[in-house]
Amino acid sequence: MKKDNHIITDQNDNIVFLGDGTLKYIRRDLVKPVAYPSGSFEKGNVLIYICNSGRDYSFISKEFKIDYNEIHCDRRLLVISAIFSEEIRPIIKQDFKCEGKNEELIDTIYERKSVSVIRKGKNITVRVDAQKMSFDTSKYKEIAILIDDNGIKYFIPKDMEENGFEKTLRKKDFNGYCDQESIQNINLKKLIHNNIYEAILRGAILTDFKDAKVFISKETIELKGILYNLISFDEEDSLIQNIIDDNLKYNKILSKESEDKYGSMQYNSFRLWGNEGKFRELEKLLQKGSATNATILLTGESGTGKTFLAREIHKCSKRKDKPFVHINYAAIAYHLLESELFGYEEGAFTGAKKGGKEGLFDMAFGGTLFLDEIGEIPLTLQGKLLEVMQSKTYYRVGGTKKRKADVRCIAATNKNLAEMVKEKSFREDLYYRINVFPIEIPPLRERLDCIHALISDILPEICERLEIEPVLIGYQTMEKIKEYPWPGNIRELENVLEKAAILCDEKVIPPDDIILPEHDQFALKPMTLKELKENCEKQAIRNALNLFHGDKIKAAQYLDIGRTAIFDKIKKYAIIYEGIEENDFR
Repeated sequence: MKKDNHIITDQNDNIVFLGDGTLKYIRRDLVKPVAYPSGSFEKGNVLIYICNSGRDYSFISKEFKIDYNEIHCDRRLLVISAIFSEEIRPIIKQDFKCEGKNEELIDTIYERKSVSVIRKGKNITVRVDAQKMSFDTSKYKEIAILIDDNGIKYFIPKDMEENGFEKTLRKKDFNGYCDQESIQNINLKKLIHNNIYEAILRGAILTDFKDAKVFISKETIELKGILYNLISFDEEDSLIQNIIDDNLKYNKILSKESEDKYGSMQYNSFRLWGNEGKFRELEKLLQKGSATNATILLTGESGTGKTFLAREIHKCSKRKDKPFVHINYAAIAYHLLESELFGYEEGAFTGAKKGGKEGLFDMAFGGTLFLDEIGEIPLTLQGKLLEVMQSKTYYRVGGTKKRKADVRCIAATNKNLAEMVKEKSFREDLYYRINVFPIEIPPLRERLDCIHALISDILPEICERLEIEPVLIGYQTMEKIKEYPWPGNIRELENVLEKAAILCDEKVIPPDDIILPEHDQFALKPMTLKELKENCEKQAIRNALNLFHGDKIKAAQYLDIGRTAIFDKIKKYAIIYEGIEENDFR
C-alpha cells in the first residue's frame, strides 16, 4: 500500500507515513527540519561541515579551496563555506574539546543568513535564522548541513555510511531523507506547502508546483479496522512515464511469463485483466484452446472484445503464419451468404463473374476462419456449414468438385444459442459441433478493476489514430468512469474515450469531457421531437464553447452557423459559460 508518492494521515490529518517522492512538497521553513528532498549543491548555497573525529581532511582542502597547510589532520574541524564562491573564504574553527560548557564556535552573518554553531557538552546545536538542529557528537562522526535562501535543504542522516559526505560532496548531489519517527503525528497542514495543502482540501486533481503540474488524489482507506487518508501525488511527466512502464511491464507479464508458465499462448493485451479468480481461469482456457485446432465458441455481450480475442487466439496458434479471415453473418445479405462462404463457379448464377470466385473457406486455407455473429446464420445454410465442419470438405456454388476445408474455426455470438436450439431457430447438431470449447467473456461492469489498464492500452491508440497529442485520465475522471455500468462494454468505452480525447484541451481529460448516455438529460424521460432537437442543439453549443474556451465566433464556425445565430441561441437557451458577457444576452 505504501508508495513513494503517498502521504498517509489519520482522520485528524496527522502524519502516519511520508513517501520519499512527496518530500519536495515539504515546507522548507520548519523550525525543526525532519526531512528534505533530493537535490544538488548549487552556487550561493552555504555549507556547514563539522567533523568529530581525526581524519584526512584533504578532500576539504580540495573542495573548499583551503590551503592544506592550514589544516591539521589530527584535530577536529568546523568549516563554513559558500559553495562555488571564490570571493568568500571559508571560516575554519579547529581544536575544540568537549569540556561540559557552552561554547560559541561560530556566530556570524554569512551569505545573508544568520548562522551560529554552539557546543554544549557532547551536543552541537546549529541555528540558521529561525531554524535549529541539534546533534549528539557521540553518534555523528561528521555533520553536514546545506543552506539556501529557503532554509536548510540537506543534512546527513543518521544511517549515512562512513565517509558518506565526502562521496556526496564530490558528486555535488544528495539523496532525499525522511525521519519517519520524527514526522509521526505532525499535522499535515504544518508540514507541507500551503498551496499543496489547499489543493488537497479543494479536492483538486491538478495544481502547479514549481513549474510542474501535479495530480493529487485523496481517498479513504481502511487498515486493520482503522480509517486513514491516502493522498497520492503524480507529476505529469511521471504519469506518462508510468503508463509507458506499465505497458512494458504488462507486456512482459502477459507474454513472457505466460509462455514460461503454460508453454503455449503469448497473450499480450490488458483486455482480459480483471478480478483474480475468474480471469485466471479464462486465461488458462484461452492458452489451452489456442494450442489446438479445436473449434472455439466465444460468447458474451456485444462489445466485450470477442473479435479481438479471436485474432489473439489465431496469433498464438500453430496457424499464426496463415490467414485470419473474418466473416460477420449479420453484415452480409441473406442471399449472398452461401457464395461468400464457399465461393462459386463460372456460370453458377446470373451475374456470376467469369472464372468464378473463391470463398472465405478458400481464403482462410491453412489458417483461421472467424464466424462472427453465428447466431444470425439462416437455418437453410446451417446444414451446409455443419457438413463442412464435420467432413472438412465442401462444394462451391454451382460446382461438382469437392474441395478441402483446411481451416480452424472460431465462432462468436452475443445470443443464447442453447435457447435458440430449444426454439428450433438453431440446429442442435451444429450447436454441439461449434460448442466444443466454449469461452464466456464477462462484461466490462464485472471487471471494472481492470478498467485503468484497459484505458492505458486503448487511449494511446486512440490519440495516435486521431493524430493528436497523448492525453491521460485524471483521478476524478476515473471515478466517474467506474460509476457507469458500461452496457456497451469495451466498444462503448472506446467510443467515449475517443470523444473525450477530441474535446480535451489539456493533457489530462477532466470529468466533464466524459460524455455518458445516462448524463444526457433528454435521454432520461420521453420527449417530443421539438424538445429532443432543442436539447441536442443546446448540448452541441455547450460542447463547441468548451472546445474553443468560450470563443463564440470559432464555436459558430465549428457548428457551421452564423454569428448572429449562435448569439440568439445562447440567449434562447440561457447558456452560461465563462467568457460570455452579460450584454451578450441583450
